[in-house]
Formats: sequence, C-alpha cells, structure tokens
Amino acid sequence: MRLLICVTLGLTAGCLEAVSVGGQCLSRQSFTGSVAKPALMLVVDKSGSMNFSADPSPSCDTFCGATACGNNGCKTRIGELKASMQSFLTTAGANAHFGLMPFPNTLASACQATTVSNISTLGLDLDDGGSDDPVALQATAAAVNARIQLLTPSGGTPTGPTLAALLDYPPLQLKTRVNYAVLLTDGHPNCNPDLDAVVTTCDCTFTKPAGQACSVAGLNQCLDTDGTQAQIAALKAKGITTIVVGFGAELASGMGAANDTLSKLATAGGFHRPCHTNADCGGSDTCSVTTTNACGGAMQACARSYFTAQNATDLTRALTDLDTAADCLDPCTVLLSRRASPTESLEVRFADQSFGADGGWVYVDDVAQPRVELVAGGAACSRMRAATPQQPVQVAVCDR
Repeated sequence: MRLLICVTLGLTAGCLEAVSVGGQCLSRQSFTGSVAKPALMLVVDKSGSMNFSADPSPSCDTFCGATACGNNGCKTRIGELKASMQSFLTTAGANAHFGLMPFPNTLASACQATTVSNISTLGLDLDDGGSDDPVALQATAAAVNARIQLLTPSGGTPTGPTLAALLDYPPLQLKTRVNYAVLLTDGHPNCNPDLDAVVTTCDCTFTKPAGQACSVAGLNQCLDTDGTQAQIAALKAKGITTIVVGFGAELASGMGAANDTLSKLATAGGFHRPCHTNADCGGSDTCSVTTTNACGGAMQACARSYFTAQNATDLTRALTDLDTAADCLDPCTVLLSRRASPTESLEVRFADQSFGADGGWVYVDDVAQPRVELVAGGAACSRMRAATPQQPVQVAVCDR
C-alpha cells in the first residue's frame, strides 16, 4: 500500500511515485505503524509548600493550610492539582502508561526522597511493558488518580534524589516505548545535605531572618537547582525525557527564582513544548525554536520549555498539551517544508484510490507550519494508521 499526496499545477494531471519525484518536494515521510503508547511516570511534589495558596491575590499569597484556604475562599495548590488530575486522568487515561511517584517520603522523614522500593506504598508503579489496551490503561489511570486524591502535603522538596531513583527503574528502561518522567512541582527543590545551610550565601527556599541558618528542624532548605539539574541530565542520557510542569501563583509572571530553576530543569530534561504560532505558547512566550519531536521529526517549539499552571484550569490545559506532545506525530498529520501557492492544487492519492479537496483531508495554510491533515476516521487517515512494518506507507507532498 502506497500513499502519495501530490501537488499539481493548474490542469496538470498525474502523480509521481514518491521514490521517483523529480521536482521539489514539500515533504517526504514514511510510516510503519503507530509506536507503543508512551510511559509517563508522574513525579508529584507534595511538599509543605503545596499547601500554599494557588491564588495570586494579596489576601491569599501567604501560607495557608487546606482548611484555612477553604475558609477564606482561597484554593491551595494541592487542591487545584487534585482537581486537574481528576479531569485529565479521567479523559486521557487511555493515552499512555501512567505511574505515580509522590515525594517526599514523609513516612521516613520530612526530607526523605521517594525510592523505587516505596513507589508502590506511596504511589503506583508503572507497568513493565504491558498491553496498550485502552481499557487496561484507563483502569491504571483511575488507580493513579485515586492515589493522588489522598495526597497530604508535608515536608521538604528532595526533587533531585527522588528523580535519581528512576535512573535504574526497569519500566523506564524499555526501548519499545517512549519514556517520560513528568515533574509537577512549585519550583523549589531543596533537602540536599551536601549544601551548607549555615553559610548564608546559599539561596534559601524560604524567607529567614539575617544570620539564621537555611534549615527547618535541622533539615537543609537551600535551593538545589544544580543537583536536580544534574539528575535530570543523567536521566536524559539514559533515554528518559523529563517534562517539567510548574505549578503556583508566583510562576504566572515568568520571572523569579522558581522560573529560573524550572527553566534549567526543563532544558536538562530535553523536552520541548510544540507549537504552530506564538498564541500556542501563551503570554509573552514565542514559537521560535526549531527542534525535533520524540520521534525524531522536525517541529517548532516554544522558547520556554516548561509548562506553567496557576490553577486547575491552567494545569488541565498544560496536561492536555503535554499528552499531545508526549506521543509521536500522528501519521494523519503531514508536515510540509513550505506553504502551497495559490496556483497549486493538492490531491491525496493511493495506488487504488484518489481523494480530492473534499475527500477527507484539509490543507492548513499555517505560516509557522503548513501541513496536510487527514480527517480522523476518514478513509485516507484510516489507511495511514493501518500501516505496519511489513506494509509501510510512504507519503510525499511534491511540486511539479
């Protein structure tokens, strides 16, 4: 089975074989079938600061517990995270293999990292390469959500040591799927005992009186950006991409220490937020980076690599964008190297069947990324998605 998408000029008829096109091609791609659903280990910050308010208004920007915030109309970060995860995992649970790794492990101490051995106690292990059956995946997502709804914030933020535990975690070593660690945090990793909390030159993650050590109950609270960044880079070297989702009111401006930290962590993780226009990136961010997606294909990305969320609505949107970006390119979307000119007409043609402009596909004249989109559920898209390694589908978008 061979699919050719041909561009012809005026009344010029015919379609050149993808392997023998003599003119300029806007795109050449080959599809061998969909890859396995990606694995997403949700590494969820449940430190004490997740009981801070998610509302940026002055009346809500001081520390408050779940009860206090509820009483004065303010919402906590953990409350908003739970609401968004409930929505996301209910609607998108069948799209990936999900696991849950909350931290810190306060069953041990306030600054104890979560390790592989206690994932099943605190959260939920990823499967070891099971079926992509949507019913089974959705059931797992429901179990993850149930655990998230029970999280109670307390303790510090040992982000780096927790991520380090995933370096040799077998379910993230599988080469038959794309593997991600999804870090959801309010942006202040600490609890690194190697940092000197007594010397006041360390960046402290809480406001303290001058001369006071950067510690709480003897636990180190120095900002651990470098240590966490190193662990994320080590994961990337093992083929595990870290996606960073920053959650909290202070991240809304895109400025400050938390944003600087998250930017460094996201860069080390190697994940890029895909986009077509500046509007896709939000705020003052721009769609200005040319890079590659998880499948090695070309894509445009936002200048800021991490997702931000101020409330449940923002976080749900970020998670939905993450879900789309974490999977490989849909074979029913064909990216073009340039825009088609007004004098060019497009035709989708298989060896035994042709589709005109009204035949289940659309040309998207996007300045940033022109593309042909085959309508989901349509005949052309269905044939593309039926591709296998034994029966690959080749596609070319060419100008004669």
